Amino acid sequence: CFDQCCCNSQSHSKSMMKSVSSLLSKSFAEFRAHSVLRRSIHIHPRLPSAGLTRGAAVLAVGALTTAGWIVMKEPVRNEDMQPWERRWTGGEIAFHLQDVHHSLVKFFKHLAGDNNSVTDAPRRILVPLCGKTVDMTFMQSRGHKVTGIDGVRLAAEQYITEQGMKVIQTTKQDGFEVLELQHGNGHTSFPMRFVVGDFFRIRPSVIGTFEACWDRGSLIAIAPSRRKEYVAAITALLDRGARILLVVVEHPPMKGGKLGPPFNVTEEEVEALYGKDFQIELLQREDRMGVEPRWRQAGCDYFNETTYLLTKRR
Repeated sequence: CFDQCCCNSQSHSKSMMKSVSSLLSKSFAEFRAHSVLRRSIHIHPRLPSAGLTRGAAVLAVGALTTAGWIVMKEPVRNEDMQPWERRWTGGEIAFHLQDVHHSLVKFFKHLAGDNNSVTDAPRRILVPLCGKTVDMTFMQSRGHKVTGIDGVRLAAEQYITEQGMKVIQTTKQDGFEVLELQHGNGHTSFPMRFVVGDFFRIRPSVIGTFEACWDRGSLIAIAPSRRKEYVAAITALLDRGARILLVVVEHPPMKGGKLGPPFNVTEEEVEALYGKDFQIELLQREDRMGVEPRWRQAGCDYFNETTYLLTKRR
């Protein structure tokens, strides 16, 4: 799942080497033998002897990357993204909306401030797991600096084509591909970015930090077991005082006991995930059964869409 990697040849202090050693316990024999990683990772010759079980190999790569011993040069292929890649390839993207999401239109002033049009002080807005949502174009057209992130490159390609964008610059850093986009007509002075890569690995050093985040269909798309990891990644990318406009859904198990996606996220869960670092305001709870009958067909006897405004504590 790691494509092309190379070791950072810069010298590191002894304290750094001891720190890395403390994370691992024996030798790198099994690491070198690991069937997935051995093809793409060269271990720095000065890395101290330390242990690594096969099951801890992926965790070790993360630790070593953070320590500077491994630098990802190409977009990382995340095996968790393969089901989503198949969906995109097969056109199974019912989650994609042709129009701007109604909650974004209704509550955009909460996300962007009092100014709901082009502003002299555009906000830096993050859209995680963005797909090819037209919401990004909506926000960009109002003068904001939008960055979308998705692990499926086909989503980026379709967004660029369908929104009439052109790529004005491409950079690759730490396993991410950063596409600088601008409308093909060149009429807008507000370029946007589409980042291709594993959102769970993104860092401010790659894309900076943000003043706002639009999350519709992101938290509810990931497995509940990874929610804390997702929220930690979001929190690290947001400035103090930043706002999140969060849209989640509430529903019972579907036919056959299927839980999602989209996965049920209760108000208590939102509080548990975000309460430590954010002030939480419930803006709206809307019954969508009458508007989207497909949820009744899926076996739900209720289906609510709930919108929250989260403000990061200063």
